[in-house]
Amino acid sequence: MRKNPAEHYQTADADKVPVASKLIYAQGHLLSVIGNHVVMEMAGIILNVNLFVRPSLVGLAGTIFRLWSAFADPVVGNLSDNSRSTYGRRRPFIVLGALLCGFTFPLIWQVRREWGEFQVFSYFLVSSLIFYTAYAIFSVPYNTLAMEMSPDYHEKTRIMAWREMVGKTSFILVGWLFFFTESFKDPVSGMRWVSLGLAVLFIASGVLPGLFIKERFYKAASRQKKIPLRESLKATLSSGSFRMVMGMVVLTLIGSWSANYFGRYINIYYIFEGDTHAASVIEGWMRTAEMGAAVASIPMFTWLSRRFGKLSALKVNAGIVVFAALSRFVLVNPAHPWGMVANAALTGPGGTGVWIILGSLVADICDEDELKTGCRREGSYTSVLQLAITLGFSIAYLLSNIVLEQTGFDARLGSAQSASALTLMRGIYILLPPIAMIGMFWIISRYQLDEARCHAIRLELEQRRGKL
Repeated sequence: MRKNPAEHYQTADADKVPVASKLIYAQGHLLSVIGNHVVMEMAGIILNVNLFVRPSLVGLAGTIFRLWSAFADPVVGNLSDNSRSTYGRRRPFIVLGALLCGFTFPLIWQVRREWGEFQVFSYFLVSSLIFYTAYAIFSVPYNTLAMEMSPDYHEKTRIMAWREMVGKTSFILVGWLFFFTESFKDPVSGMRWVSLGLAVLFIASGVLPGLFIKERFYKAASRQKKIPLRESLKATLSSGSFRMVMGMVVLTLIGSWSANYFGRYINIYYIFEGDTHAASVIEGWMRTAEMGAAVASIPMFTWLSRRFGKLSALKVNAGIVVFAALSRFVLVNPAHPWGMVANAALTGPGGTGVWIILGSLVADICDEDELKTGCRREGSYTSVLQLAITLGFSIAYLLSNIVLEQTGFDARLGSAQSASALTLMRGIYILLPPIAMIGMFWIISRYQLDEARCHAIRLELEQRRGKL
């Protein structure tokens, strides 16, 4: 770790983004986060627990529509990079995508109890494909816009921190959706009403960045040639630094999201023996505690990044993930249900720093790419990063549901789950995150794009094409 703060480069006033602009931009992360997670989060509850669709089919549907989204992302990213509209490269896509997300999200939850398993599966799959097409139109340009708000090494991290603060707060809402649906006489019908409220939120929050945030790099980018999709993808994937970031993303998702997916079933069937209402209350408080701790940790990670460097902050984040996972040996106990809430609070910071720092690293990589190619291609990098995120989610989701079924779990048994199934689920919940973090530490140790190198790249770029 670097110990002398004077060694760090200071952010110029011209590179600082006003707090109001950061906050307006961050509001779009409500749609970005909730839209990305809520379908996967609630599919198990609505389709498996309530409609008895097999976990393997739920996992297959999730894998198919997320893979569709993964391959739609680079197309949208390339279209956005090559756009030359009067309103910018990103903003028109953001507004259009937010509107489409709001209109299509409620369609997913129009499933009926009287339908057969294959009919529920087919409808859920097709409607989700429509929604995630709209989501790609919004999310790729939205996440790209963050990389274009400032050229400064540390200001990029601060922008990501504001975005993450709103994103983690929105996760509290996601955590209480289970409880909200259980508050209705029929949770399946309840999810239909909840989806309408979320649709309004998607539109209200999603259009704000598209209407009010300026694209700082647009003039410079508008003078560059348009790049074909295949050529852009080839150049993006040729970056060794970017491939390392994608590896860290996949390990994070497999290690944390897969474990958390099993955590929901642990909560319902191990802690509360099939009592979904009691489990929904604890889950709501779990997510509240987790995200409260996550938001509280954001200043710590921005300070660690500023004081010791982004890679050191990532190492601290990985260490927190390992500690929180191993604490489940003690805290996950049916005799003390609130131990799940305590563990969630320990987990929160470990799911925060990684997304602040990784987003900032990709912004640095875009500068390195401009130095090599002469083009600003934030859309391509964002879309391929989202492809990696989506692939990570898809792999985690499919494997989680297949493994869940292979443990012997059967939702129709309710509280009568076998002891072996519960033991296997608990083991995965505890041990998977530390295993994934071993790979994370290895990648961090090999990453080379540090603060000094990024500053040198910026100076060379400004000598070549002037300041942006």
